[in-house]
Amino acid sequence: MTDSMRETRAIALASLVTGVLYFSGLFTILTPLPILYLSAVRGVRAGWISAALVVSAVSAVYLFMLPEAAQGEGGLSLMLVPGQGLAGFLSRETIAIGGVGYIVFFVAVALTMSWGASRKMDLMRWGGFALGVGLAVMATSLAAVLWFGPNELLGGVRSYIALVFAEVAKAGGEAGEGSAQLLFLAEHAEEVADYSLRLMPSLAFVYAVLVVAINMVLCRRMIRGHHAFSHVHNVARFRMPDALIWILIASGCLFFADSYVLGTGWLKVVALNGVIAIGSLYFLQGMAVIVYFLQGIRMPLIRTLAYVAMILFLQTVSVGLLLVGIADVWVDFRLRRWRALHNHS
Repeated sequence: MTDSMRETRAIALASLVTGVLYFSGLFTILTPLPILYLSAVRGVRAGWISAALVVSAVSAVYLFMLPEAAQGEGGLSLMLVPGQGLAGFLSRETIAIGGVGYIVFFVAVALTMSWGASRKMDLMRWGGFALGVGLAVMATSLAAVLWFGPNELLGGVRSYIALVFAEVAKAGGEAGEGSAQLLFLAEHAEEVADYSLRLMPSLAFVYAVLVVAINMVLCRRMIRGHHAFSHVHNVARFRMPDALIWILIASGCLFFADSYVLGTGWLKVVALNGVIAIGSLYFLQGMAVIVYFLQGIRMPLIRTLAYVAMILFLQTVSVGLLLVGIADVWVDFRLRRWRALHNHS
């Protein structure tokens, strides 16, 4: 088999796996991984060809073959493609534009990350560049959707979120889990949906951060030692610029100032978006600190069990990881450990 045939087969396989991941629902967040892997192993040109094939195929599904949502009476439809569940609330054109923008977001992250790796960017510039491009694609897609109908988008998404919350509360009640949270959700689904919509900018930012971080770590593990990723020695050394902490502090102060003094309402929403967005970055920094210390454990089984426990109980330990990341700005735990290990005096 010639090298050209191997490359063609690799491009076809990466395109197929990318499409499967995108439509899988559960593993959609891993959509950039095949193209990123292909670009690192076969070159950026192969990645671009695969990306073009994937975007063309997914766009065709949204523009010409988007299944109609089987919207039941007060229920949610079975979503065969991302965004199909919104068919009862948004027009077919709006969903198509959003769906095409969604796959372009994943493809742009993959290509940007492969380009950054080929340029031997340091970890912060590499991830930041991919995140910036991904957010730019998100913003462009949103602008395109808003151009066709801003009122339809906001009202439709708000109604969809309210329906999701109502269905969750209903399912919990039928299962006998009548907790105070579910009762509150059932009674105030519209209000919670409205506030969730206001927090969408920061939630979209957090999602983009997770897409970049997860695919970066997984791809590096898959092709460890490959020249494209050889410059990233240890992702556990990830550290945000210290000056960024003041944005988090300012956002927190603005939230309390608007809650108890100013009372504008919209400033509190802006502040909360800032807290969530910047807080997610320090959450990752806190996780990097913990992983750095776990790497010092010489027993692989114990280290693996610690990783599994951290994932399983992530909701419980998330606040602790955030606090560790914030404290690391001043304490610098990893530098202290490095000095302790290398101080032989």
